Amino acid sequence: MFSKVAAATAAGVLAVSGLATGTAHASTGWQAKAPSKILDSGTVRLEGGNTSVETSALDMPVQAGDVVSFRYRLRDGATCTGGAPRVFVETQGTYTNSWDQNIGAGKQCGENGVVTFTVPANGRIGAAGIVYDNGGPGHVIVSDLTVDGRKVRFLDRRPAPAAVPVKPRQPWVDQPKCGTNLGWVGIPRQRGVSFKIDGRPMEPGRHEVRPGRYVVTAHAWDGHKLVGERAWKRFVKRGLPCGSGRVATPVEPTLDQPTCADKVASLAIPKARGVIYRTAPDALLEQGQRYTVDAGLVVVTAEAAHGFKLAEGAQREWRMPVAEKPDCRPANPPATDVDVVNDIPVPTRVDTGLGGLAR
Repeated sequence: MFSKVAAATAAGVLAVSGLATGTAHASTGWQAKAPSKILDSGTVRLEGGNTSVETSALDMPVQAGDVVSFRYRLRDGATCTGGAPRVFVETQGTYTNSWDQNIGAGKQCGENGVVTFTVPANGRIGAAGIVYDNGGPGHVIVSDLTVDGRKVRFLDRRPAPAAVPVKPRQPWVDQPKCGTNLGWVGIPRQRGVSFKIDGRPMEPGRHEVRPGRYVVTAHAWDGHKLVGERAWKRFVKRGLPCGSGRVATPVEPTLDQPTCADKVASLAIPKARGVIYRTAPDALLEQGQRYTVDAGLVVVTAEAAHGFKLAEGAQREWRMPVAEKPDCRPANPPATDVDVVNDIPVPTRVDTGLGGLAR
């Protein structure tokens, strides 16, 4: 471990050293020790010597293990050595920095100019800084500082909004039709997620491939964060001769129209061995599941899974109209009985306030 950096960081020296004079202030509380500068909301320039750009109150909510990432470029003879360049953060009084976390694995200088490390504790980041203090020449450009995918802005009081979580949909495989050896790997269409097949970016839809193993990976758009599974292995088999395979018989899906009790229509997909159900070329329907559907026309098709063939004469398509939500207000509200009393008894004595004259 780089003990000099660790000791300074643990004592909080980096958060205040050299910033008492000659500083430039940003709206977030970030300060650049002259002659270093904050170039824009996402970029700082650290001049050689003992210099840094820091804040004492970043105030970003985090959880232990959240990833901090930054990019740096060395200019005019600047070097990555002697504990710098590095980024440090403080959470609930606990300090950590990119150099100490990565030096054990020899990754303190990152890869291709990108360095990552993790937040030490749950809470909020207070102090944070970008440091170039190894006494070397030149200058360092640091940019793209993020915490858990959220951009840190040096000229904006508030950090970027929290990344939107998104769970990637699973890719699918269409096996080769009989007599062929070309199948398809299907890529879902989903906001916030892009996909790659064997490392190559792919548009949504079906992509024709030969038999073999394919690795599909999901990648978050800017401002999004993946949750759940994000990599899948998909296998395309060799096509079978036409006329071979076991016989599969499709079972008709069940449509439940909206009612006053349940105003949402739903479509139940039956379990049928060797059958694949779809609503469109890109939309697989899982057997044994129920799906909500909107008013209009729902078309469900059936096809044989790999190694099966549909029974001769079996129905392969169902076109089912879905009704609008019913108007459940009563047409004629029930009448309410009102008792009218016309026979009002007259009292035998009327108090007039004048002695109580009797009638």
